[in-house]
Amino acid sequence: MKVRTTIRESLISRLSNLRDNTIIIDHLEDLQLHKIERGTLIVYASWSGKAIVNCIQTMRFLYQDNYVEKILIVDTDLMTSDFQVDIFGQVCHGWGEIFIIHKGVIIKKYLGKESFENLRLTIRGITNSDL
Repeated sequence: MKVRTTIRESLISRLSNLRDNTIIIDHLEDLQLHKIERGTLIVYASWSGKAIVNCIQTMRFLYQDNYVEKILIVDTDLMTSDFQVDIFGQVCHGWGEIFIIHKGVIIKKYLGKESFENLRLTIRGITNSDL
């Protein structure tokens, strides 16, 4: 019988530890974006290798940059399609989508299989026209 690994266990096994600013959303009622002054939300999908890689890379990158704002991780399987459209304006597709939150509102979205790389390039101040 296979035991399902929790998001927390999966992340800790890859990162060694989670920082105090990292919050795993286990229940949708705990996902209260309007209360987040500044933060990053990552949509995790345990069934998607690319989502796991994007999530881990994003967290390592933020940790290495000593990011102090909230990092929220939510499992895509907790959310219905309607809920996702209400919160994100679209359905997430299991790529490890990343949303930047400012004053309770999503102000930037990093979508698709390159979500982490696009976030990294933006933070580093590189745009496509610079490449």
